[in-house]
Amino acid sequence: MPVEWKMKKGRRRAIVILTAAVVGVLGYNFVGEKGLVRLGQMVNRRNDLRIRVEELKRNNSRMADEIELLRSDADTVEDLARTRLGMVKPGETVYLFPEETGDLKK
Repeated sequence: MPVEWKMKKGRRRAIVILTAAVVGVLGYNFVGEKGLVRLGQMVNRRNDLRIRVEELKRNNSRMADEIELLRSDADTVEDLARTRLGMVKPGETVYLFPEETGDLKK
């Protein structure tokens, strides 16, 4: 046996225990509750939430613009009433045509 491997049994055991403890601590720091893997997941989640917040801000801005148009522009209100609600002005006549199905049956 090489000389460096000839150490006392107690010292060898202490080195094994110390090595196992260091590996255990490093392993826990890597995969534990607050480890590096969890940190990576949290960073990804934060980035996803930032993107979602930006989408919601854009959506809120678009809706605020639409609300302002509905409050201030009579033509927008009329167009909305006609297209979404099917309303007509007094005295107008509505003609309904059947939708084409593509099949011509005789």
